[in-house]
Amino acid sequence: MIAKFYRVIKNANRVKCTKTTLPRSKEVEMKAIGATLAALLIVIVLCVGGWFGYWWLAKANQSQRYDVNTHSQQYLASLISQERDRVAAYDSLPDGPQRTAIARMFCAVFQELSDKGTPPSDLTTASIRLCPAS
Repeated sequence: MIAKFYRVIKNANRVKCTKTTLPRSKEVEMKAIGATLAALLIVIVLCVGGWFGYWWLAKANQSQRYDVNTHSQQYLASLISQERDRVAAYDSLPDGPQRTAIARMFCAVFQELSDKGTPPSDLTTASIRLCPAS
């Protein structure tokens, strides 16, 4: 049995393995290079397009979330509360630059409140006092 195994190995050593390759023509090589470059270009276009698409969708989603948040009752209630606090702060301060800054902020936010609906009567009265230009 060992002799049989030895003969198989000995015969395997005699057989020479030769790698045969067919010569490639320049045309076949150019087609292979062209296909590789086309595949690479497709991958790059898909990656860049996907990246731009992702940011476009993210921007649209953020804009929609902003619209939903700024048109909610809770948001408007918080703006009204904030404006009432500003009026109270304005009334408690003596004349000066801080009072002027509070009046400017009040007028800017009051305009937003007016655009979203009818503001409460106390804020409308305060806007007449604080926002002489509007």
